[in-house]
Amino acid sequence: MFKWILCLFIFAFCLYSRPLAAQFKRFQIGPKSYRLKLKAEYSLSSGATWALGSFAQLEDRADLARGAGYGAFVEGRIQFRSSQHPIWIPQLQLGYMQLGQQTAAWKEQYNLFEAKAQDWSNLYLMPGLSFQGGHCLQFQIRLNAGAFVLWGWNAQRGILNANEQLDRYSWSFSPAVGGALELGASLQYRLNEKWTLFSDFSYFRGRAGREGTRRHQLFALDSQQNPLSPPLFELDELFLQRVDWLSLKLSLGLRYRAFKYLHNPNKRYWNYY
Repeated sequence: MFKWILCLFIFAFCLYSRPLAAQFKRFQIGPKSYRLKLKAEYSLSSGATWALGSFAQLEDRADLARGAGYGAFVEGRIQFRSSQHPIWIPQLQLGYMQLGQQTAAWKEQYNLFEAKAQDWSNLYLMPGLSFQGGHCLQFQIRLNAGAFVLWGWNAQRGILNANEQLDRYSWSFSPAVGGALELGASLQYRLNEKWTLFSDFSYFRGRAGREGTRRHQLFALDSQQNPLSPPLFELDELFLQRVDWLSLKLSLGLRYRAFKYLHNPNKRYWNYY
């Protein structure tokens, strides 16, 4: 009698365990879920950016790294999620940013005869970590730190001296590498299992020092007030400049999820995180 009861119990257990095992396999519950399996998400965004603080101010000295205005940027990001810690997300972002110059303001403030300046530009690569919560409507807070390559601001400014001659200063710099830090937050809406629409707001700061040349030239002017070549005087000297890049970024973008689902171990029946 006991033998038949044991056989019946084993048979019933096998019938019960088959659908249960299938569910475990589907949602990767059990020992397999404890493996570190990173799942990738890709995003692309673009938007507007504005200079802040001393980086945007016009100072008494015309040779300082100041006077940046507003511009635009484009950014790509890849982030990795895992079943173990789905709300903590390592990521890597690559972006390009460009800011215009307040050339007209420079010319008016310093009473310049001529004023030219190249736009500020930088290319940045920044790994980081973010915290994400929510389901269909999500939020994300992130902190990134990395390096950026800076170029631009090659400027030319000239004034008329007492002898009605053009006194011109020109600055020329090579690209420089510095460190950058970014703190950002985003609001996201899941369109479907693969695509998410998001709006991002962030604070960007980068510092770099660079070496360039400053050329001082003195020109006589013709009756049309055009400089005559060759210059009456010319002097080249080494010039060191420190750049403290401060800006705010506001963007809109799309993110693509390169996997079907991500099991949430904290929710037994909610398996789409």
